[in-house]
Amino acid sequence: MINKIDITIIQNDFNSDNTSVFENLYNYILNNKFKKNSIVILHELSLTKYFPISKKAKNKSLSININSNEINRLKNICKNINIYLIVSFYENTSNTKKYNSAIVISPDGKILGKQRKLNLPNESCYHENYYFDKNHHLKVIDIGICKIGILICWDQWFFDNYRKLNNKGVDVIFSPTSIGLATSKSRLCTLKNEKKNWEMIIRSNSLMINTPIIVANRCSQENDTTNSIKFWGSSFATNSDGEIIAKAKTKNQILHFSVDLRKKRESVKKWGFIESI
Repeated sequence: MINKIDITIIQNDFNSDNTSVFENLYNYILNNKFKKNSIVILHELSLTKYFPISKKAKNKSLSININSNEINRLKNICKNINIYLIVSFYENTSNTKKYNSAIVISPDGKILGKQRKLNLPNESCYHENYYFDKNHHLKVIDIGICKIGILICWDQWFFDNYRKLNNKGVDVIFSPTSIGLATSKSRLCTLKNEKKNWEMIIRSNSLMINTPIIVANRCSQENDTTNSIKFWGSSFATNSDGEIIAKAKTKNQILHFSVDLRKKRESVKKWGFIESI
């Protein structure tokens, strides 16, 4: 494990010109500059629009397998520009199950690990139970420079997920996210103070297990028949004291920053929470 890691959060609406989400994403990564061996994170379901906004059988054809052309192209780009990439996608498996998954690709183009979403929302504008099978396993992925955990969107609300990752020796948690102001049939679905509480719960859990958390959220406006979500953007990163060290606004933005892994040990000693959880 190294002492300091470089991280990039990409917050971008890749379908703003109504062309292929994947091609826009691919070209965006290709045309940007990243520090060598930096960890780059994208939002939840990075390769598509947020199709769970409604229930449509045709959307199930959007799933791809881990050996698809899209994933292979991302592996090649990681190899060409020397980055780690955390990308979330609609995974189709050989046993017909489908998952909301995230993979970590290394600078040599290898898949180092995969995490499937555990907690699936089933509510207006977030019909994830309709599309995804539930996963029951949470893992820590050793990427060589550090050990990471991945909590996909709604997984970030549940303390037990943080506790399990902490017990497995996680250094940094990454969270691909799609959350925003949701309306259905002109009725507001988002709860009062939800955005404030979203940030608060992540910061609180970061403090309780003294672990940096990196959140990449969508920033697009997406509509489908009677449903609409204005995704908040506002991607952010915490340090091991739960303090925000980098934060995006609501529109397209890229954040470059570093995390000192030595600070985690200092925070554990200073706060003393971990021995009690």
